[in-house]
Amino acid sequence: MRSAVIQAERAGGRIEILAGGGIDGENVARLVKATGVREVDFSAKDAEKVRKVVRSLSVP
Repeated sequence: MRSAVIQAERAGGRIEILAGGGIDGENVARLVKATGVREVDFSAKDAEKVRKVVRSLSVP
């Protein structure tokens, strides 16, 4: 994981790390705030709840 983050930083914005696995409406805000990720992969069953949380964080 650390290696992937270092490589993404060195790439100067040309690589985006996508968070996934266990992301839902309950933990997406904490994940975005803690890591700064701008993209998440989540189950469609939680789609509307996740969208609302992400919009409230003003994530583009």
